[in-house]
Amino acid sequence: MAISLALLLAATHALAPSQPPVTLHYTPKHRLHRNRRGHPEHPGRLDEFILPTARNLGDAVAWRELGAPRSDALDAVLRVHDGDHVARVERASARRFGRARLGPDTFVNRRSHEAFLCGVSLWLDAVDGALNRSSGVEFALSRPPGHHAGRASADGFCVYNYCAAAAAHALDVHKCDWVAILDWDAHHGNGVAAYADEDPRICYASVHQ
Repeated sequence: MAISLALLLAATHALAPSQPPVTLHYTPKHRLHRNRRGHPEHPGRLDEFILPTARNLGDAVAWRELGAPRSDALDAVLRVHDGDHVARVERASARRFGRARLGPDTFVNRRSHEAFLCGVSLWLDAVDGALNRSSGVEFALSRPPGHHAGRASADGFCVYNYCAAAAAHALDVHKCDWVAILDWDAHHGNGVAAYADEDPRICYASVHQ
C-alpha cells in the first residue's frame, strides 16, 4: 500500500499540480482488530509502514480522521453481504475472550466488528468526497483488506468487502451509472470480481502476480 500511495500522489501531482491534495481517510479504530500472534495481517502494517510514509507527505495530503462508524455503515455492508454472514461476524466479535476463526487464515476478536464498520465507513467517506468535491483524489487507509471477501464468506484475511460496499454506495446512493475498479495487489481480488460478475454496472480489472 505504501508504494501504491506514493505512486498515486506522484501521478496526481504530475497530471494536476494545481489541484487540491489527495485526501487520506484514516481511523485509529483499525487497531481494534487483531489476529493471533505472528499473523501477517496486524495493526503494524498500517501504523509502522503506511502512516510514516503518509505523514511525510506534508501539504500534498489532507487528513480526515474517523472516530466512529457511520450510521449507514451496516446498511452498506448488507448491500453486498448476506445477512447470515454479517450475523456470524457479529456473534464471533461478541465473544468475551479469545478469537474466533472465520476461515483457514481469517480470525476476529471481540472488537473486530467495530473495526470492520469503521473500515467500511472510510471507503464510504472516500466515495462521498470523490463525488461531492469537484476535484482531488480520495484514499482510504483501511485494514484488514477486503477484496477476497465473498457475499457469504470471509477469505484471505478479508471479512467485509469494502470495495464492493463502496461501489454499491456509488451506484445505489449516488446513482452513478457505472463504476470502474482497478484492483492493484499481489493477489487477484476474487471477492470483488464475483460482485462485478453479478452487476453489469461494475467494470473490474485486476493487476496481480
